[in-house]
Amino acid sequence: MSASPYREPPKITLFRRLRAAWSRLATRGRFRDPAADFQISKDRVTSYSSKQPGNIQAGPYVYEVGDLVSLHMVGDSVMDVHSIMSRNSPERLMLSYTEIMMGFLRFTAAPRSIGLIGLGGGSLVKYCYHHLPACRITVAEISPEVISLRRSFYIPDDDERLKVRLMDGAEMVKAGTGIYDVLMIDAFDEGGYPPHFGARKFYRNCHRALSADGVLVVNLCGFDWRTWLWRMNSVFEGHTVLYQCPDGNNVIAFATKKKLPDWAKESL
Repeated sequence: MSASPYREPPKITLFRRLRAAWSRLATRGRFRDPAADFQISKDRVTSYSSKQPGNIQAGPYVYEVGDLVSLHMVGDSVMDVHSIMSRNSPERLMLSYTEIMMGFLRFTAAPRSIGLIGLGGGSLVKYCYHHLPACRITVAEISPEVISLRRSFYIPDDDERLKVRLMDGAEMVKAGTGIYDVLMIDAFDEGGYPPHFGARKFYRNCHRALSADGVLVVNLCGFDWRTWLWRMNSVFEGHTVLYQCPDGNNVIAFATKKKLPDWAKESL
């Protein structure tokens, strides 16, 4: 008798439970201190509540209060924020996870090419565009609604340095070999983290798309993040380091094609 289409076969369920337990054990004690490694600032917004407009039916929406502009998705709780911008300082990183993700500059100080999956409110894009003038930036964003909000967040227009493409980021990393010095994955929608960005095939494509000294940076969140990390760690031969965000449940993972630098292997 075949298994019900609404229930996972028992063996697979047991395997997933065992793998999740192994992943929890493997990550125990592995988190590094972002304040020590990246000098994370202390004056950012750590919480932010908003009221969802009543006329929004689906997709992203913008909420404004005072100097702050934030990006949310329909169905978010009042604490769920995808991006925050200060109008007085549009390039400033307001949330700790973005500051930690920019920690790739300790791995590669002068990247020539950055690939970013997930535009959101453009915090990472604007920071890289402003502070890395010699770098080319390619962004894959699957939501036309998100792209349509780029002016609300002061995201620069496309030019010779910046390209924002309407596409699935999984397709972007399949397009070439050794073309990005840095790949950042910051892709969340109404359903959370897209599961195909946690597949082993996706991480293999990321590995191939990176240059010899390339760095992958992934914003992880959700029930299965340890499983996704396990796959990433396998593809990158254990060259990974983790950070827990101080103002949320996100985990930021860095993976390098070469061995980790000495500072990332030292005990704190």
